[in-house]
Amino acid sequence: MKTNDISNWKIYHIMVDRFYNPENELPIGCEVNDFLGGNLEGVMEKLSYIKELGFNAVMLTPVLKSEAYHGYHTTSYKEIDEHFGTWEVFHKLVDEVHSMGMAVICDCVLNHCHYKNPIFQNAASGNIKLIRDWFYFKNGKNKEYTSYLNLPDLPKFNLENADAANYMIDKVKMLAATGIDGIRLDHTIGLPFSFLRQLRKELHKVNHELKIIGEVWAGGCIKEVMTQFHFKNSLKAEEYINNGIDQECLQQDYIGVLDGVLDFRFREIILEEVKAGRRIRGNKALRKKLIEHFKHYPMDFQLVLFMDNHDTNRLLFECGQDETLMMEIIEGMQSFCRPFSIYYGTECLMTNSKSIDDGTPYADLRVRKPMDWSLEAFNILNVKNKQLTPITNMNTTNDERKRNSLHSNGSGSTKWMPTTPRWRLSSIIASDALKVKLKEISTFMQNIDTIKAWGLTRFRPNGTSHVMNFYGPAGTGKSISAEALAAECGMKVIKVSYSELQSSKWGGTETNLTNLFESAKTHNAMIVFNEADYMFSTRKSDGPNSEVNNMIKAHLLNLLDNYEVLIALTTNRFFDYDDAFYRRTLFQVHVPLPEDKELMALVKFHLGCDEEGCCEGGIIPKADDFSFVEAAEMVRGMSGGDIARIAETCMVKVVMTTDRKLTIPMFKEAVEDYLENRKAAHSYCSREVTGKEKEEIQKIINN
Repeated sequence: MKTNDISNWKIYHIMVDRFYNPENELPIGCEVNDFLGGNLEGVMEKLSYIKELGFNAVMLTPVLKSEAYHGYHTTSYKEIDEHFGTWEVFHKLVDEVHSMGMAVICDCVLNHCHYKNPIFQNAASGNIKLIRDWFYFKNGKNKEYTSYLNLPDLPKFNLENADAANYMIDKVKMLAATGIDGIRLDHTIGLPFSFLRQLRKELHKVNHELKIIGEVWAGGCIKEVMTQFHFKNSLKAEEYINNGIDQECLQQDYIGVLDGVLDFRFREIILEEVKAGRRIRGNKALRKKLIEHFKHYPMDFQLVLFMDNHDTNRLLFECGQDETLMMEIIEGMQSFCRPFSIYYGTECLMTNSKSIDDGTPYADLRVRKPMDWSLEAFNILNVKNKQLTPITNMNTTNDERKRNSLHSNGSGSTKWMPTTPRWRLSSIIASDALKVKLKEISTFMQNIDTIKAWGLTRFRPNGTSHVMNFYGPAGTGKSISAEALAAECGMKVIKVSYSELQSSKWGGTETNLTNLFESAKTHNAMIVFNEADYMFSTRKSDGPNSEVNNMIKAHLLNLLDNYEVLIALTTNRFFDYDDAFYRRTLFQVHVPLPEDKELMALVKFHLGCDEEGCCEGGIIPKADDFSFVEAAEMVRGMSGGDIARIAETCMVKVVMTTDRKLTIPMFKEAVEDYLENRKAAHSYCSREVTGKEKEEIQKIINN
C-alpha cells in the first residue's frame, strides 16, 4: 500500500549515481565529474534502510538517458539511462517502494536537453524543419540558440510551440504510467505557465493522484524569471515591477498551476538566522516569521520543506559543522506537519569542506559525493542519539493546525492532527527504572514484525492496537513520558482528552473517535488519552445517559480491535478502568513521584540554573546564598507539576521585590502558599454544597 497523502510525505532525496551499487563499492569522498556506478538496483536494496530511518517517500534525480552522471543533461526521453538500469528495473523499483508503503517521486527536466539529444540534432541540422521551432534559434543561424544559463551544451525547448509541448507531455505521461506518486519539475521558472497547466491536466488523466511539485528558485536565473512567458502570466507582476523579484513572490505564482513547490523561501528564512548567529531552538521571532510565511499560501497548495539538495551547500556546512544546530533545524522543519525532504547522507553527517558558491568549476561535486556506507563513517546513531532537548517553541500553533486542512484524516476531519513530540527520552527528568521501561516498549515497537512472527497474534489478533497505561500521581509527567516514548519510536503524537471527543450530536462522539484513530494510522502517530479514566471507565447499567456512554465504550473497544495504532493512556485513577479495556493493555508504566536525584533536577529545571542542560528557558534571578539543596528538601513528596506551580509563584514574589532576587525564605513562602491553596481547594471540592449555594449556582447558570 503506497502513501498517497502528500501532506505526510517524509522524503529521502537520492542522487542515483552517488547512492549505492550492490556489486561495486562507490569510491568514498570522490569528486569526479563522471558516472561512479550508483543505480536503481542499489536504491532498491536500500529501501529498508530508508524506511527504518522514518521516511515514507523517496525522490530520485532524473533517471532518463543523460550525458551526465546527475541526469540533468537528457539525451533521450524514451530510455532509462543504461548506467542506472532499464525500464523493467524501474518498474520493479516502483512496485517495491509501494509494497513497503512508501511513495516515489521522480525528477523531470523539461526546460532543456543536451545538445546530443537527437531531437535537437535534427532541429539544428535542418533535416526536419517542423521541429526547428521546438528550440530558440537566433536569426536563422543553426549554431546560435538560447540555452539554459547560457551553457551551450543545454539548448532550451520552446514549449510555447504546441508540437513541442505535446511531445514532451507524452513522454512524461510514459513516466507517470509506471505508477509513480509524484514528479519534481526541474527549473520550473523556465517553463511556460500554459504548458504547466496542460501538463498537469494530462498527467492527471493517467493518474489523478499524481502530485506535481515545482523547483521554483530564482538563484542565478533572475533574467529567466522575467521572460515573457513567465512574467505575462505572473500573479505578482505588479510587485515585480515595484519591488523587484523575491522568492516569496515567485512561489506564489504557482498557486493553482502546480500541486506545490519546494519551499526555497523556508530555506532562506532559516539560513538568515544561521548567518546572523542565532539559534533555532527557542527562537520565537523565527517561528513567527515562518508561520507568517505559510499564511501566504492556500491550504490546498503544498510547501515541501527542505534545507539542502544537489545544487546547494549541505546543511551541516551551512551550520558551520555544528551538529546540534543542524538537528535543531531538522527537528524544527518537522514540527510544522508539512511534507519535507532530507538530502541523502545527512543522517550520517555528510558535509562539504568548501562552499559550492565560490565560482570554482565543478564546485557542485562537493555536495554530490558518493554515500559513505563504511562502518566507520556510516552510523545513523550519530544523529539519532545526540543529547538534544526538545524544540518547545517551534511546534505548530493551534491556528496553524486549523489552517492546515490538507492534513485531513481521510474522513473530512482536520481536528486530530499529529504534532512532533516536544520531549525525548534523553531530555526528560525521570527515574532510571522508568527510562528502562520506556526503552523496553520502544524496542518492542521497533521489532513488532519479529514478535508477531514468534506468535504474538495467537494472543492478540493482527491489526489490534498496542495499548500502554501510564499511571501515577497527578503532575508526575505521565503525558511527557508518553511523548518521549513516541519520539523514541520515531512517531508523532495526537494528544486528546474526553472533553475534546465528546459531541452533543447523536453518534458524534463515535465519529470523532473513528477520525482520531484514522488520523493516527495515516500519520503514524501515537494517541495519548489524557485523564483516560473518563473514557475507559467501567460500563454502567443504570444512571443518566448510561446507554449512550456504553455505546461509545463499545465503539471504542471495536476501534481498539481493528486499528493497529500505538495508544498511551494517562491516569491517576487506575482503579476506575473497565475490565475489557484493562485486558487490552499490553504495558503498565508506573510514573512515580520524583526521588532525590530527579527532585533536584526538577527544581533546577523550573527555577533555572547556570549548569549546562538544566533548563531551556530563562533563569529566575537568585540571591548568592540560594541553595538548591534546601529548596529540593522543601518540595520532597511533590510532583514535577507541583514544583512548576511553585516556580510560577516565585516569579511573582521576585518581581515585586526591589532587588528582584529569589531567596530561600521566599521559596519557602511560595511552597507554603501552594500547599495552603491546594488544601483549601481540596477541602472545598470535597465538601457537601449547601442548599443556599446551590440556589446561587443555579442563578448563575440561568443568567
